[in-house]
Amino acid sequence: MSFTRLLCSTKLINGLNCGLNGRSVLMRAEPLVKTSRATLIGVDQMDPEVMANKPKPWPYKTKRHYMYWHYILDLDVTAARMDCNSKIVVIEGNKASGKEVVAKELAKHFGMHYMPEPDLEDMYINHNGFDYRSLNKYLSPIVQAVDEKMYYEDPHHKGVHWMKMFFYRKRFEQYIEALAHFYNTGQGVILERSPYSDFVFTEAMNKCGYFTDNATDYYYRVRHRTIFKLQRPHLVIYLDVSPEECLRRIKERNIPHEVNSKVLTKEYLQIIGDQYKKRFLPEIAKHSEVMIYDWNQLGDMEDMIDDIEKVNLEDWDPHFEKFEDWNLWEEDLWEIQRHRFTNKKDELVANISTVPVYDVDDLCIDQESAEHRDKIYEAMVPNYEILPSYDPANTSLMTRLFRWKLPYREWSEFNLRHPFY
Repeated sequence: MSFTRLLCSTKLINGLNCGLNGRSVLMRAEPLVKTSRATLIGVDQMDPEVMANKPKPWPYKTKRHYMYWHYILDLDVTAARMDCNSKIVVIEGNKASGKEVVAKELAKHFGMHYMPEPDLEDMYINHNGFDYRSLNKYLSPIVQAVDEKMYYEDPHHKGVHWMKMFFYRKRFEQYIEALAHFYNTGQGVILERSPYSDFVFTEAMNKCGYFTDNATDYYYRVRHRTIFKLQRPHLVIYLDVSPEECLRRIKERNIPHEVNSKVLTKEYLQIIGDQYKKRFLPEIAKHSEVMIYDWNQLGDMEDMIDDIEKVNLEDWDPHFEKFEDWNLWEEDLWEIQRHRFTNKKDELVANISTVPVYDVDDLCIDQESAEHRDKIYEAMVPNYEILPSYDPANTSLMTRLFRWKLPYREWSEFNLRHPFY
């Protein structure tokens, strides 16, 4: 198993290897949250007494709000939950590179919360279990609910452009959820891919003719408007697998719409790999620790764990870019970030919709198609636009009248998921 650690420097060589120029040593401020060690450790090595004395996780999914006055009155202090494994880790790689297995193993070893790569199921299947894709046959192609399977079967479908934008939105939403979990529980999070790397698929789709130049320009405008509101991961692990090996594994796992896909070609996978190595990894290495593994032959997880446990993930300096998103040297800053990702998810996601699409023909929906879609949904989707807690058949009048008593995330998630355009 070959391992490369991508170091931050002023010069990157061939998109993968960094120069090892030393940094001048300047006066450094100490981080507010200073754990007993700066590296991840196995959950079985944690001090049981220390873990037992940590505050219980804040039930952010059921309580209506985490408010700033909880901190002011010393009712709940974010930093008190943090330990050396309170980190955001992202596993990156091409299709069929083995991200899921690695992410699950690392999450288990380090006692971290695992979040699989998002798909569009959450968007297309509502809270009652109704699948909007079942109504595609009644709708114009531009407003159909296009998923990854449909894209692989027909990459030139008119709804593919919206599908790509929805994927970015789902990654953006999931990353907010990861940060909310991190701040409210103190538990580290491991994700498969992130909104930071999502552009590698946009580029592959564009270069293969599935995503137009205008739509690509719009995608980057949306990304520019939204991505800076997040915090980059502490650690990125990239599994480097050749296009040929990716294709072999795709065939081996035998998912019909992938095996027979017009999209998953050597050229397409090569572009994804090139975008990772030439653009994503050099850029993210300025801000996060990056570890690269040759994963053409599945490596030894024990070796990877040993490598990870040697990497300093708290080596931040106010004078440099590395870990600058985590330079939270005052308690107020921790509380501000926690409040943002816990209570403002819908506002953060709404920034995506503030970028106008009137100049992007491939994303413009004509009024007739939109009105017809709405009529179909109103007529055929059970309890269309009714929040679960407002369903007269299942809730009391008092519950329906006093919306402010509902858990914040219930109506927030409903607003984000429905409608999905």
